[in-house]
Amino acid sequence: MRGAEPVIAALDVGTTGVKAALVTRDGRVVASARAGYPTHSRAGGVMEQSPEDWWEAACQAMQACEPGRHAVAAL
Repeated sequence: MRGAEPVIAALDVGTTGVKAALVTRDGRVVASARAGYPTHSRAGGVMEQSPEDWWEAACQAMQACEPGRHAVAAL
């Protein structure tokens, strides 16, 4: 994006959801968003999450930051 300040796109994949942010080189957050995903339980105390849910949440959170409006230089 011509003339736009470069930003770094950051993703934090946690136990209940993904946080996304676009951050300038000096640390200013220009956009942020979060998308959650479920944890599934099975017999015997087994807890599982789906990698597809992680991916979809990461995509949703990043899209909510509107990366097309910024000059994303790195992830």
